[in-house]
Amino acid sequence: MEVPMLDKDEYAKAHKLYGECMRDIHKEGGRLARFKPLLDYYKEVTGWDETEPNAIMHHRFEQYGPPCENCEKPYRTPQASFCAACGKANIKGLKVNKDLVFIIRFNFSKNRTVNYYHGIIKKLANLENKNMLQYKSEYFKDYYVKNLKYSLFACYKYEIVDIKGNVVTIYTSESVTLVCYSDIVLRIERNRRLFSKPHHYIYDNKSKEQLGVFEFPNWQSANKTQCTLHLNTGEVYSFLQNNDHKRLLKPSTWNRFIFEMTNSNNLISYDGNRKSGSITCTNEANIMLIALGLFIIDEKFRIYDET
Repeated sequence: MEVPMLDKDEYAKAHKLYGECMRDIHKEGGRLARFKPLLDYYKEVTGWDETEPNAIMHHRFEQYGPPCENCEKPYRTPQASFCAACGKANIKGLKVNKDLVFIIRFNFSKNRTVNYYHGIIKKLANLENKNMLQYKSEYFKDYYVKNLKYSLFACYKYEIVDIKGNVVTIYTSESVTLVCYSDIVLRIERNRRLFSKPHHYIYDNKSKEQLGVFEFPNWQSANKTQCTLHLNTGEVYSFLQNNDHKRLLKPSTWNRFIFEMTNSNNLISYDGNRKSGSITCTNEANIMLIALGLFIIDEKFRIYDET
């Protein structure tokens, strides 16, 4: 059913009449007599003989969004992300400078593919430049890195691909992790100590200079990962697992993980699982920093496997 709508000025007058009728509680003749001024005004403006005064308060243009491109019915709000009538996504309704909307596709098995429509609104609201990278991983029981002459046991090989097609490779194992990009190689040595915080040190593989350290808390939950990254440049990053998206009755969220590495100037968000996913960042220039985050994610999954 289609009903006439009121513009801003018309609705303002109708709202004023509605308030006056609400306060006129002593008028005789029942409810319709009490709201007769409002009903008469609405009929005068639109020609529609409305009998429910409360409905008039919902008949305003500003309350709804533009017509849907698919079914031509209006979106329920100007900020609606999808059409309630047909379900089509309203990409145009999202503010470009505040919202980042993208589709993440994960292949959980050969016969099952899930699409996630994900909007980062709050934490990226004040950041204009956003870039999205993709990563994937492959497991090797034994792996030999020929150019570095490293033999790794229980190795996961991660690859990050940026928008230009450049690849960063991360080799992780129980004892050491190698981050390789162009002619730069970082080495991370795992150091788990009894009854004290684990410290994982970052070195330049060529010069042997220490570049930073990961500090993990004494006790690490399998469902919550957090740590602090200290770089020799003075930068400090906080790394935290975000479980806000998980729902007990939605199995599709159980194997999806979101991690965030932040400081006052930068935000890097990792969304996916151990096999593949996406990385959203405000600055992809420091690709090695982004790659270091995958070491923490790998550490999380190793703890997860142990428990």
